Formats: sequence, structure tokens, C-alpha cells
Amino acid sequence: KHAPGSEHEYYALTNLSSALEDSDTPMAAIAPGRKALALAERIWSPTSAQVALISRNLAITLTGLGRHAEAEPLMRRSYEIRVALDGADSISALDAARVLAVTLSEGGKIAAALELHARTVATLNERHPDRVGERASAAGDYALTLSNAGQYGDAAKQFSTAIALWRSLGGDQPGLLTALNNAAGNFSAMGDYASAEAMHREVLHERAARHSPDDPVM
Repeated sequence: KHAPGSEHEYYALTNLSSALEDSDTPMAAIAPGRKALALAERIWSPTSAQVALISRNLAITLTGLGRHAEAEPLMRRSYEIRVALDGADSISALDAARVLAVTLSEGGKIAAALELHARTVATLNERHPDRVGERASAAGDYALTLSNAGQYGDAAKQFSTAIALWRSLGGDQPGLLTALNNAAGNFSAMGDYASAEAMHREVLHERAARHSPDDPVM
């Protein structure tokens, strides 16, 4: 039991919201997330890093549920706070820009999403070449939006970049499987079924290297 309005209650609510988001009931994550947001505004300030974080998490949950009209202002708020606190070229602001671009894309605002994706990818490559994971995530998200816009050739280039970056990190990178799967879908949309099949085979190879044959993901 945590004292109402305390920092302990805030962290308990954010943990509960995250757990529900990761479960099969993401809609249930919204109420504790909104309560945590209201607490963060009161305990710290409406322009605090805590408000930026919970706004981001809520926006991702709402986007996943298709509630784009609610998600976009939350993610814009998170982005604006990160820019004000850390600067437009900071990793935190660029991560928020990437998620905002995904939010815009999922909400059907493709042109705005593509512009923001392109700027985010370029800034990460120029200002943070050593942040390989962030660059890979940004390239993969940009590629998917390009593919959804029917710009399959440009999407293929960004998918190739994302895959190469994930592979350069080594180890078990979940982002690699996502990029390979999405790249396969892009090749299928292009009518390049041989390349799509090759991507799917790479996914199976990666899964086989990470899981036993009787694992449900196989």
C-alpha cells in the first residue's frame, strides 16, 4: 500500500501499467497510466522528464489500440518536453521523434511521418554514429512507413541499413527479426518473391539459433 499522491504510488502505477501493456490486456494499462501521468504533473511538474516518459508510454499503448487521436497529443507533448530539457539533437528527443513519427504513420498522417522519420534518421547518423541500436530502430521504422506509403525501393534501402546495423551489434537482437520480417513483406509488395522468401528463411535461421525445436515460437 502506497500513500496517495506519493512518488511510491507513481512508480507502482507505472509498473502496473507496464505489466498490463505486456500482457494480453493492454487496454487495462490505460487507467493506471493516466493516473500516473496526473501524479507526475503534481509531484514534479507538467514539463518534467517523468511526464515525458509516462506520456510516451501511454501514447504507445493507445497507438497499439488504434486510438490515434488520443495518442498523438501525448506523444507530441513527450517530444516537446524532451526537446526543451535535453535539446532537439539529444538521444532522448530523437527517440521521442521516432516514436512520434510512428504514431503519425499509424494515424494515417504519412507525409508528416516520413518527414519526421527522415530528419530523425539523418540526425542520428550525423550526430550519434556510435548509437547503433537507436540508428537501427529509426531506420527500421522509417522503412516500414516508406513501405506503407508504397515507396518500396526506398523502403528496401532503409530495411537493408537497419538489418546491417542490428547484425553489427551481435547477440540476440529482437529488432533484427522485426526488420527481417518487415523487409520480407516489403519485397512481397514489390513482387520480388525470391527476396521475400530469402528474408523469411533468414528469420527461420535466426529463430532456430535462439530457440529449441519444441519452443512455441518455432
